[in-house]
This record gives sequence, structure tokens and C-alpha cells, in this order.
Amino acid sequence: MAARASFARTRLPYTSGSGNKTTTRSSVICRSSSSAAGPSSSPVVVATEVCLRDLGCDFVLRSLGEEDMEKVKDMLSSVDFDVSVDDWREVGTALAICEKSTNALVGSVTTYTYPSKTGDEETMTWLGNLVVHPEYRSRGAASILLDVALSNLPATTTTFLDASPQGHHLYEKHGFRDVMHIMTFECKGAMAAGHALRELRRRTGSYSDGDVRPVSTERDIEIVEAMDEAVFGAPRANLIETWRTSCTHGSYVDDNAYALAHRRGRTLFVGPCGVVSSNAGAVEEELLPPALDAISRTLGDCLLEVEGGMADKVMLYVPKSRTAWRNWLCELGFHEHDETTTRMSLGDDAPREELPIWKGFVALGTLDFG
Repeated sequence: MAARASFARTRLPYTSGSGNKTTTRSSVICRSSSSAAGPSSSPVVVATEVCLRDLGCDFVLRSLGEEDMEKVKDMLSSVDFDVSVDDWREVGTALAICEKSTNALVGSVTTYTYPSKTGDEETMTWLGNLVVHPEYRSRGAASILLDVALSNLPATTTTFLDASPQGHHLYEKHGFRDVMHIMTFECKGAMAAGHALRELRRRTGSYSDGDVRPVSTERDIEIVEAMDEAVFGAPRANLIETWRTSCTHGSYVDDNAYALAHRRGRTLFVGPCGVVSSNAGAVEEELLPPALDAISRTLGDCLLEVEGGMADKVMLYVPKSRTAWRNWLCELGFHEHDETTTRMSLGDDAPREELPIWKGFVALGTLDFG
């Protein structure tokens, strides 16, 4: 059933003839109600004129549609940014600045608002995919996209994002504060994947006789969704289904842990992976053994695809505090990137450290949806 829409008007600063200023005109927005199984739709900008610094006002801020997906993929690939069209279809709002005359994409941003566990209010919003084409940087486009996205979010939500080192300063200027740090792991190429797969099998043989099983039944899917909600903090059944079905295999669950894989192009991502513990403050060493079987099987499936040429690489996003997991991945032969991604939150009452429930995460889902 389609959500009932309500309308509001937002006026943003505008200065006539400001060739050297970053400005926008007023816009009409539409907000849809939330659903317990997926995101709430954030406001949709219908039409907004935009002026970029030193480039004039031949630009428009508008919502992105299905017809824009190829342009989005081209823009994000120009900055080595992974994108999945299927993921974008689940986004609450996707905004872009475009040239009026050519409709070329200048930059984009997405917001994805999750309902509470009971579904009666919005609990957290993820802001992601804030990217500006290299040709238009340092013109104020990123600030415009960020300002508009934030100004139209629900008042009841806490906003999170995952910031690259390049974008961290911009988010700090807008009031975001650090919550936790995330490390990126990568295993690229058939030779490296084959080595990691052999090492994985050598190390995890003793874990092969547990209760872990492929996620194949409706009951298994419900268990995974419940586990993910317990460690993430909000229901996200739609995303779980999108991620799970993007890979023909690679999703496992047992009584204490779950591990999913998802595909973006020729890259396989292991995550989200989590452990449900009755002790929210459990140290990492207590979480490690229960999750090892599920995540090792997911890793094994993904490495096998890379070794066989069906994908180019396997990647994981791991909280920096998971020292044992990081060491384990390095011992398998994964490369840990030097750059650190920073998870940040916005608001006077927003958390300033890793949420206790997030300590159940072994690997995160994505950097644009949490």
C-alpha cells in the first residue's frame, strides 16, 4: 500500500546574482510515512535552483530517479566509490545537484531513516553517498547537499554517517562528532583469494561441526532479521533481503550469530555479521568463538568466487576496536587499508561513543546504510 504523503515548504537562503556565493532557492518537499520493515521516506525535493561558487546559477537540486542510476554509477565510479542500484532503490531519499543545460550530475547524497523497533516512530537516519564530482569540488556543492538533507530530517531521529578522512572536517563543521572508527579489509585477485581460502580452511576445521546452516528458509530469514535488529538497533528487513539476494550463497546463521554477504558489481562484501550476546559488555574474546563458524563459511564462499574468477575481491568493514578479528583477518592474508573511516553522530543528545549494542557487530553492512 502506498504511503500517505504530507507536504511542507522549506525556504533556504538565496541571494540574487551571487556568482561567488553558494545559494539555493525555496523548494517543495514531500514526506512519506515509515514502515516497520524498512526505511521511512525522507522529504523529496521537487525543484530548487542552486548557485555554486564562481560558477553561477545554472544548476538545480532535485530528487534522483530510476532513470538517473547509470549517471550515478558513472559519477561514483569516478571517485572509486562502490554503488549498488538495488541498494539505491531502497533509499528513503536520494538528492543530486545537476547542471540545468546538460543534466550532468554534480553531486549526490542519500538519507535512509529507520523506524524504531516498535515501528511507531523514527529512530535513526543514515546519511550516505555524499559525493561531488571532481570537476565541481570546492564550489560549495557538498555543503548544499548536506544542509538540505539535514534540514528536512524527522525531529525524532538521531543522524549517523560514516566519514572518509577527506570529508571528516566538513561533517565536524556541521556538528557531527566521532562515535567509532572503522577499518577496511580487502582480499583482491584469484591468487590472494586462493591463499586466504586455504589458510581459512586450515584454521577453522575444528569449528565445522556446529549448528551453523545456510539462510534458506523463511524462519532462518526471520532469525537473521531479529539478530541484526538486536545488534544494529532498528529493523531493516528490506535491506537484509536486498543484500541477501544479491549473492546466490554466502549467508549463514546459528543460534548465536549470523553472517551475510552482498555483491556490488564485481566486489563481494562480507557483512553485516553479528553475535547476539546476553552480556552487552562482553569482551571481544567471548564473542569470537560463536561467530567464527558462520563468518568463516561466508568468507569461504566469497573467497571461492574470487578464486574462480566470478568476482574481483572480497571486502569487510570492521570496527577498529575488534582487535582479535582484525588480527585474524590479517593472518588469513587480508590487507588492512591505512585509511580509517569514522562513524559520526549529530545532535546534542547523540551518542559520543560506540553504542553498547554495536559491540555485537563483527563486520558492518555498508558505509552508506550502516
